[in-house]
Amino acid sequence: MPLAIDQMQGTSMDIQQIYSKDMISDAKFSVFKFAVQFYYTILQRTAQKVGLPDMSRHLKAYINEDLRCASWFLKEFTSLPMLTEVLLENFQKIMRLVFVGITEAAMCQLYKQERSQLNQYWDDPSK
Repeated sequence: MPLAIDQMQGTSMDIQQIYSKDMISDAKFSVFKFAVQFYYTILQRTAQKVGLPDMSRHLKAYINEDLRCASWFLKEFTSLPMLTEVLLENFQKIMRLVFVGITEAAMCQLYKQERSQLNQYWDDPSK
């Protein structure tokens, strides 16, 4: 017989005991992707920017925790059409600053992991 709502309210589950670390990490990554897409399709275009500082902090926290978030963000949101829309066509200074802040956080995380590979860009392929 299913538990009644009243019985379930006092119940807590330790997610780390139920799911593997990989499953939890994948779920967090999915939440990040949804949050970023919601932010750039909905929040950015709203007139009231009530949750903007919190959203920016949360997105940066995800980026700082998981390199996949940083890498995915840069691949998806630094294309020429996206940069044109967010930085050149957007007349709200606060939105441009938030975008640059999130992008900088992602670049810093990726740089920590990939800085040793930077010289490979300049290697002569004929050698």
